[in-house]
Amino acid sequence: VLADLQQTQQSLKHVLADLQQTQRTQQQSLEHVLADLQQTQQTQRTQQQSLEHMLADFQKTQQQSLEHMLADFQKTQQQSLEHVLADLQQTQQTQRTQQQSLEHMLADFHETQQQSPKHVLADFQNVHV
Repeated sequence: VLADLQQTQQSLKHVLADLQQTQRTQQQSLEHVLADLQQTQQTQRTQQQSLEHMLADFQKTQQQSLEHMLADFQKTQQQSLEHVLADLQQTQQTQRTQQQSLEHMLADFHETQQQSPKHVLADFQNVHV
């Protein structure tokens, strides 16, 4: 019986040693998994920060681009309106000049019409006197 007990004790020691070895292996495995997980989380944080910086840069670039486009558009529109206004003012000036010219021509015509019968009458009277 003593020999059997010693044999059982020896077997239990081997089982205990196997269990301890299994526990150490599992502990190391869990530590590796934890280290991998921590590395993955760090990588994800780095990628997140990188994406945030890229997004911020993109938004800044887009904002600047839109502001430049708007400024160029407004400048072009302003110049276009100024040219239209200058053309309109030139047209108005031309119309005023033409109006004055027509008024002078009409006044000259009326004056000529008024004087012409007097000259004809005077010429007629001179001939018959």
